[in-house]
Amino acid sequence: MKKITKKKLEGKKTILFCILFITELIIAWLWIDQQDLDPSVSIGVMIVFPTALIINLILSGFSYLLKLSTTTSFLLLAVIFPFIASHLFLREIERDVAKNNDAWVFNIQDTTFDISNSIDHNLFGITYSLSRGFSVGTHFGSSNMINDTLYLYSDSSTMYIHNGQLYNFRNDSSSIVLKQIY
Repeated sequence: MKKITKKKLEGKKTILFCILFITELIIAWLWIDQQDLDPSVSIGVMIVFPTALIINLILSGFSYLLKLSTTTSFLLLAVIFPFIASHLFLREIERDVAKNNDAWVFNIQDTTFDISNSIDHNLFGITYSLSRGFSVGTHFGSSNMINDTLYLYSDSSTMYIHNGQLYNFRNDSSSIVLKQIY
């Protein structure tokens, strides 16, 4: 009868853990990829985290009852995987935002301005902030892309973005260099 050394057993457990981890990662990624995630569902991360934890704890319990060698692996996954699943969930939301929106930032003196444009809805907004965490809206309206120029129409003005520069901001004829966020 062949004797299994402790080192070989640990190696097999490591391989099993890697297989389980990759399997869970693929399942979570496929599920998240199939969802149409946008920022309005970001509270869903509060569901993803405990769900991943509970599933792994249940699998660990079954593994323990059936006296399988996967108990430790599932307990370890119960600790690690909720963080990974939550990260995947939030990254998918960020990807969706970047795909459906344009955003730029620029500074004038000590004020930071943000421009956001919804590609799907042809709406834009310009906000400014004097300090982190507090912003005020200044311009909101519709947008229209014509060739390589994005026109921004508000009640009080018409501005446009061309080649990474904003024109007609506050009815000033000079241009402002923009830093594109996404």
